[in-house]
Amino acid sequence: MNAFAIICIAAILYSVAGLAWHAGKKKRAARARAQEQERRTAAKEAAKAERTQNAKAAPKPAPKRKRGRPRKEKPEAPSIAPVVVLDQPKEPPKTQPQNGGAFRGQTVSFTGTIEGFKRSQAIAAVQAAGGKAYDTMTAGTTLLVVGSNPGMNKLDKADRWIGQVRKITAAQFLDMLKAPASNDRETFTLQAFAAKYCA
Repeated sequence: MNAFAIICIAAILYSVAGLAWHAGKKKRAARARAQEQERRTAAKEAAKAERTQNAKAAPKPAPKRKRGRPRKEKPEAPSIAPVVVLDQPKEPPKTQPQNGGAFRGQTVSFTGTIEGFKRSQAIAAVQAAGGKAYDTMTAGTTLLVVGSNPGMNKLDKADRWIGQVRKITAAQFLDMLKAPASNDRETFTLQAFAAKYCA
């Protein structure tokens, strides 16, 4: 055999060997891919089985609360014992104002301080003696009791209404309260009132 023939045979053998190696390499790669796919599938199956087992072992979650305010249960009405009504004592009759008192027919106002009397007590005393009394000086005022430290506003009004309003001192006011009640129901005029109590 000449050298050319030997070279040709060697080239053919090298080509065949190369083809066989490449074919084996492809088979090995395909086998590795198949094994990797099997491994991944097995891992997925194992994870799925583990999740299923954990779900069975875990307690059931509490039911979700519906939106909105929960309804309040109405408490049962307590049993009420029968009420025993006792006879209430009768109130004593209220003291009626003395229609014949010294202040009968008079509308009285006050200014300043009256010794021994709060303003509310002085008003009540006039009302008990048959008159009307107010803390303010109204247009119908007929008598102004002037105590210590009087207010100039009421004094000025009394001076302007001199034909209607008469001024008396705190001492005269106390004397009038001590005056006995009269059965005479005739309303005093301003002159008669002044003659009797303001002389």
